[in-house]
Amino acid sequence: MSSVNGFAYGWIGGIALISGKNFSDVKAVKFGSVKATSGFAIGTNQLIVIAPPQNPGSYVVTVETKNGISKEKVTFTYKKLF
Repeated sequence: MSSVNGFAYGWIGGIALISGKNFSDVKAVKFGSVKATSGFAIGTNQLIVIAPPQNPGSYVVTVETKNGISKEKVTFTYKKLF
């Protein structure tokens, strides 16, 4: 995984575009310890996922595929709504 872009607001969630490689057979995407609720692949190098509701702050994003869990420490930040 090389980057995560998008927007999310604490306790609402949002949308994230995850870029990387070899995103075939994705089993789970997590923001911290919370699983994304849904998403889909755009080829094998990008994913669009629904970022689950969380407290405002930064969370490490992990992608689990048939080959294991991503090892990169890429973060995604949830902003305060107000």
